[in-house]
Amino acid sequence: MSEPPFSLRATALKVYAPSLLYSVGLGAVMPVIALSARERGASIAAAALVITLVGVGSLLSNVPPR
Repeated sequence: MSEPPFSLRATALKVYAPSLLYSVGLGAVMPVIALSARERGASIAAAALVITLVGVGSLLSNVPPR
């Protein structure tokens, strides 16, 4: 049996779809996290720090180990 021809479109969808879905979800939730921090008494700077730490944590968790 021969293998089907390589399709960049099918491969790209499988590779990038999970990352795209995660990024869209995180982008939708970040304003809610900031507003929740503000409602709990955090300053604007502290709410921005919380959002920044979410982004940094996401970046660090996606970097593969050496």
